[in-house]
Amino acid sequence: MLKGRVLAAIQSDIQLVNFDLIPREAESRTKTLKLSRGDAGPLALKVVSATAPQLAAALREVEPGESYELDVTMSPPWPGQSFRGEVVLSTGLPDAPTETIPVMARFNPRLQTMPPRFAVPLALASDTELRARLTWDGGNPGKVVRVSATDPSLRVRVEEENGETVVIVTVPANYDPRGAAFVNIETDDPGVALLRVPVVRVAGQPPGVVPDRAGARSAGPETVYTKD
Repeated sequence: MLKGRVLAAIQSDIQLVNFDLIPREAESRTKTLKLSRGDAGPLALKVVSATAPQLAAALREVEPGESYELDVTMSPPWPGQSFRGEVVLSTGLPDAPTETIPVMARFNPRLQTMPPRFAVPLALASDTELRARLTWDGGNPGKVVRVSATDPSLRVRVEEENGETVVIVTVPANYDPRGAAFVNIETDDPGVALLRVPVVRVAGQPPGVVPDRAGARSAGPETVYTKD
């Protein structure tokens, strides 16, 4: 059995700044850390850098050399589904000149399709249409500028239905793919230049039935919109 003590230049009440899930319509978010002197002597903290344009940090000295407060702020424009960054501090200590504070956040996808995939039954007696509705998060939806399929036997088009954008894939009778297939949805939104939606084979399901994550069957007129 071995026992030891790990020395640290800075003591912090939060080891990881986690903003968790931030709504895309949100404004700036700030979390405050309390930092104090560790095992290497009095501190002379300064913010060196923040590793992303959405990230900023401001430092306040509470007790000279002993304690500080660090405000970490995240601001739009928001990135994709996840964020990882760092705030780098200078300690003023020769034995540990810098300290890094990790920062995390999550976001709902800017663009999704419902269902999240095009599920093709194994046996099709005739050409079949599969549909997916586009859902935008954060308001100000973008526009689809082009749709295509990586499998040339699939035909893809976009239609507006009741104020919503729907992507429709026509699958030929006796469809026999030769590998993975995707529907590519290109948009004018700077956060989603391209969304790739998989086209998958579904064993043992008649047209209009999509298995959910647990394998249960849900009936519908064509495609059942099931959250993945």
